Amino acid sequence: MKWSLLPAAPEALVRELAPLPRSIVDATFHRGQDSAESTRRFLKPDYQRDTHDPFLFPAMATAVARLYTALLAKESILIHGDYDADGICATAILASLLRTLGGKVYSFLPTRQLDGYGVSMRAVEQAVKSNVRLLITADCGIAAHEALEYARAAGIDVIIVDHHRIPPELPNALAILHPQALKGYPDQTLTGGAVALKLAQGMIRSTVADHHAYRERYTPSMGWEAFEKWLLDLAAISTIADCAALTGESRMIVSFGLMVLSKTLRPGLKALYENARILDRPITEETIKFAIAPRINATGRLRDPKLSLALLLAQDVLRSRSLAIEVEEMNVLRQQLTQSALKEITAEVGEDPPSLVLMYRPDWHIGLISLFASRITHQFSRPSFVLCRRNGEITGSTRGIGEFNCVDFLERVRPLLQRFGGHKHAAGFTLLPEKLDSFCSFVREQSVRSDKPVEQELTVDGQLSLVDITPELVATLGQFSPFGIGNVEPVFSSTNVRLVGARKVGKGGTHLQATVFDPETRAQVRAVGFGMGNRTDSMLGKSVDIAYHLRLDSWNGQERIQAILRDIRIPEA
Repeated sequence: MKWSLLPAAPEALVRELAPLPRSIVDATFHRGQDSAESTRRFLKPDYQRDTHDPFLFPAMATAVARLYTALLAKESILIHGDYDADGICATAILASLLRTLGGKVYSFLPTRQLDGYGVSMRAVEQAVKSNVRLLITADCGIAAHEALEYARAAGIDVIIVDHHRIPPELPNALAILHPQALKGYPDQTLTGGAVALKLAQGMIRSTVADHHAYRERYTPSMGWEAFEKWLLDLAAISTIADCAALTGESRMIVSFGLMVLSKTLRPGLKALYENARILDRPITEETIKFAIAPRINATGRLRDPKLSLALLLAQDVLRSRSLAIEVEEMNVLRQQLTQSALKEITAEVGEDPPSLVLMYRPDWHIGLISLFASRITHQFSRPSFVLCRRNGEITGSTRGIGEFNCVDFLERVRPLLQRFGGHKHAAGFTLLPEKLDSFCSFVREQSVRSDKPVEQELTVDGQLSLVDITPELVATLGQFSPFGIGNVEPVFSSTNVRLVGARKVGKGGTHLQATVFDPETRAQVRAVGFGMGNRTDSMLGKSVDIAYHLRLDSWNGQERIQAILRDIRIPEA
């Protein structure tokens, strides 16, 4: 693994932020904080100060006015979401708000097997028959020209709440709430759930006299300001689940959303926590990523996403527990199918994977191919394409890494595709079976022509002497969280240290546990290296360089510093 040491922050900034340690200033500088004010705001976020006015969306006022018109007239409102965790949470946010406001609200979530991705024509046709007058999309709709034009022609007003890639021509909708549309909103990283939260904020904060008077009639017992903040739990789940950049407002949403999740009022989430065995554990971004979001996603992958939506909106404890059991069963099945497929994939790819990994199995479950693609890219550090067959067409999912742009790649094969969409690092597409050979040939040709991916690079924020590692330093580093894309956990390095008392721990001796000792200063720190058990013997007693994260670990009611090793290497002669 190649280490890349980032440049130090300007000396003037270090002096201005004294007595903050240079290591902290360097790390904040590497995350875009180039002034003393922005650094202080980064380390001490404030919800009211650091979230934007929802009416900075150019179409927000139009959307809010139309929604209040619908509420006052008791019109039927349909929320059309998506089948993933982002779309499910976006739908739940809007449903929670509009039902609290006394709205006549219905929800529709498409299934992968029956409807595929995007706004379902089946849903729109049903909306027309049911005399729905207002349709709100949630995490979809920005490219649904045909379905939404059908709705408009039938007299249904459409509000689009989305964040996906904008097509060359926007749909004909009453209002489009999209962080990148019309270039009016200052933060373009928001997920579908986060945009739904902004619409909820617009409804709650509108100062129009009629809106205020109507809203007051339905004020919840906790008050509207508190109600808005309690929606942050779902927006945080959507942000982490959809791998949004944790910068700007998205970071605020997750930071404060984690607080809400830790004391959630939702019986459904409490039941999910219990089945996931996280009921009494701290809720972090990793908890969302590895425990909460996969379970919400599992129903949409294998069965019906309405199951997860019902769980998030449930108010009855017994009903919540019943739904949570069904969700857990879907999650267990997802794990089993994924493990089986990955064994097959690993055996076929082998130890020398191509630059682009392509896998096709006609019988793979359509709800799992995106998960397979993610695992391939993570395991082999290669962009991946995973395809299956469904209802007479080929459905594919691609995941990127580094500078590889999934959407740009698919643009190059647009003539072969029926439809596609997504982001730089994740996209989905479909093609007809007769185009499959041509598509696979193109991917393999590009794989042959591409250079092999360079050695994996580890970005290091700065070098530390072990003597400089203090509880105060580690506590300040904890203020950098939540961690994710755009705000990775700081990595530091220390040179010419020794591993003392190194031993293998965990099942099969998979992990490394040791004390890192500096012979020069006599300072030491506990360390663990996950997946590094096989390196224990070769490094024991030798002078080594280490790269690591720093965290506070609780043990027997006491907190102690622990270095989470990212790499160990023998110093160059």
